Amino acid sequence: MITSIEGLERLEHLTTLHLRDNQIENLSGFSETMRLLQYVNLRGNSVTDVKETAKLKCLPLLRALVLSDNPCQDEDDYRMEVLINVRRVERLDKDEYTEEERQEAEETYEQRRAEQLAAEVRKKVERGKKK
Repeated sequence: MITSIEGLERLEHLTTLHLRDNQIENLSGFSETMRLLQYVNLRGNSVTDVKETAKLKCLPLLRALVLSDNPCQDEDDYRMEVLINVRRVERLDKDEYTEEERQEAEETYEQRRAEQLAAEVRKKVERGKKK
């Protein structure tokens, strides 16, 4: 019946977290202090948006993530989006990422980053013209 991830930041030595079959909708609550966390099982929860996985970037040792049986699993490019958001992860839902998937994720990440930087530059230029 767990609905949120909170109060775990003091568990600095935690390496494995099993929260299977609960009612978690978002991945807020992970913290840089959880730097030893390597395995997170969130199977059978209610995470609807794969973008929530970006909140796991703060976990430097995360290698395995289980999100099967969550609504976000049905999103297009689910595996790729998780890898783009958490590039250190080695396994998603028991399946290891291939070198080809890693390369594609890296290229997509770099492309999105370049597009974001270009958009920021355009905004600054537009603001400069209005003054």
